[in-house]
Amino acid sequence: MPYQEPVIEVMMITQLADRVRTILRIISYGTPGRLSPPLIPGALVAHQSPEEGFFELHRLLARDDGATDQLIYETYGTPTLLPEVGTRYILRIWWGQNQLDTVRDRNAEWILQPYPWSEPGTHNHCLLTWETIAVDSDNPIAYHSHHGWLTIAAYEEFIVRDTRRLQQE
Repeated sequence: MPYQEPVIEVMMITQLADRVRTILRIISYGTPGRLSPPLIPGALVAHQSPEEGFFELHRLLARDDGATDQLIYETYGTPTLLPEVGTRYILRIWWGQNQLDTVRDRNAEWILQPYPWSEPGTHNHCLLTWETIAVDSDNPIAYHSHHGWLTIAAYEEFIVRDTRRLQQE
């Protein structure tokens, strides 16, 4: 059976200053039939036409897989377009547990350094954005720790500024 993404319905949206709280109801768990942590960060993607854009989901505040099948998220910043209440969307999760653990590891020592291998075709990928890190790429210098490699932009956004507030547990 091919992989199918979960489908949710927006139950309520509340916007207060720089944060949006979104209450979602799970309509279909997709395959493999369950939602596995970490469930952040992610996005709501148009159900009928996924190429039309998305609404980011930054922090999962609560999850009820019982009678209500609800997920409650917060999104930070000022989104230009909010999802519509009563509308169904695809729930697309961007990271696995390894990426979230990387962002939450406050003891990790990140060292800014040139990518060390210069052989043609040798490269690595940013753990968080999947951008190429290589001598002959847009990211010849990047941050490295025992977790792996991060582009300078990803390091600034997710480690230094924590724009999605993912370091809070």
